[in-house]
Amino acid sequence: MTMGVKVSKMVMVKYQILKNGVKRGELSIEDIDKVTRELLDYLSELTDRGVTEIGDETVDQYKERVWNLIERVGLLPE
Repeated sequence: MTMGVKVSKMVMVKYQILKNGVKRGELSIEDIDKVTRELLDYLSELTDRGVTEIGDETVDQYKERVWNLIERVGLLPE
């Protein structure tokens, strides 16, 4: 099942803001933590509802991207 255009854009835009904010150093670690949690929670919710695609990409691809960002910025405990 694919997601509606409005929801798809929201996920894509939120991820791009997160990615660009991290890249430019504009977000604090707390902001990154908050936004990544929100995104992962929402992506999990979509998965529970049977949604598999967001635009041209899969929900799992977005989960993987967010997880990679979490690892890259050092949010995981050692």
